[in-house]
Amino acid sequence: MLRKIYWALIVPFMSFLGYLKLKSISEKKDYLEWRESFSAKKVLIVGTGPSLDNVSDEYFLNFDTIVYINHAIKCSGKVKDEYFFSTDVDVVKGIADKPYFKKIETIGKVKSILAPIFFQQVFFLKGNIKKGFSWLVASEASYKIHRVSKSFFDFNFPVTAVFWPKQPDIKGLDIWFSQKQQVCFFPVVESTSALSAILFVAKYRPLQVSLIGCDFGVGRSKSIVEDCPAHNVNVFSEARNKFNYIKNYLSNKNILLTNESWS
Repeated sequence: MLRKIYWALIVPFMSFLGYLKLKSISEKKDYLEWRESFSAKKVLIVGTGPSLDNVSDEYFLNFDTIVYINHAIKCSGKVKDEYFFSTDVDVVKGIADKPYFKKIETIGKVKSILAPIFFQQVFFLKGNIKKGFSWLVASEASYKIHRVSKSFFDFNFPVTAVFWPKQPDIKGLDIWFSQKQQVCFFPVVESTSALSAILFVAKYRPLQVSLIGCDFGVGRSKSIVEDCPAHNVNVFSEARNKFNYIKNYLSNKNILLTNESWS
């Protein structure tokens, strides 16, 4: 009962306040290091999926810059220029309890990016999370109705209304891509942190962006599954279509995006 009350009454209010909080703590201009890391570079985005087990350490040496998503940071240390990226603060809290959180601290604030999709998660943070990351806030947000999975007489009753990042259409992507400072208009994408990471990287016109460990399924890499167990259901079911949507958009900007997780 308390959980239902929390989602029905507290989350709508806290998610809106969280958005305001994020606006106050988010970066106000892009760091010069971001452009230096990605512009005209070969970039790899690394997720936690089972395809990560199919590549050797030599594979990572084909890239100039690597961005690790969530628990994939455990596998970092492959090249000199590395980043951490997440849209889920609760996942980062879980990583903070792991020995490899030190890898994020070594990478440093400038190259450790948090772009929350759940705005309410910004509250009650420990100092090492609040101060140890560069925060990006979704450029636009509105209330989104979340419904129960089972219908009653063909009607899915709402669970709650959450203040949520507005998902970018072509016009929104054009506005984002035209910005001199992308932190002023950053679109946080649903389904998986990898999609937002793609946009973050692509803004600086890399030579190519490749993905590995981004299978968008229920599995986990053997090297990560102990610390980050696989989901029982595929929470990334919509990610493949969104990836293709972003890929088509970036192709018109002459930015090559490939998901080698599916190769």
